[in-house]
Amino acid sequence: MNKNTRSYNVGNSDYSKHKFQPWDIILEYNLDFFDGNILKYLLRKKGSDKEDYEKIIHYCQEKLRQINEKENVQDLKLPFK
Repeated sequence: MNKNTRSYNVGNSDYSKHKFQPWDIILEYNLDFFDGNILKYLLRKKGSDKEDYEKIIHYCQEKLRQINEKENVQDLKLPFK
């Protein structure tokens, strides 16, 4: 495959139209999987669909669960339910 990976996107995203793509920011800030996905969904083109915001919340909830588990928190309290 000889295509420049920065010149196109697979699927319906419009990332390649912008100066920076999510992976540029993910790499620059050394973000983990969950933070990278939160960023990716945040940067997606938004219409009236709220699904991307629900995905962001879902990834945040899981990240908080992991942080709490790592800190050995017994009483897990997530801000979103």
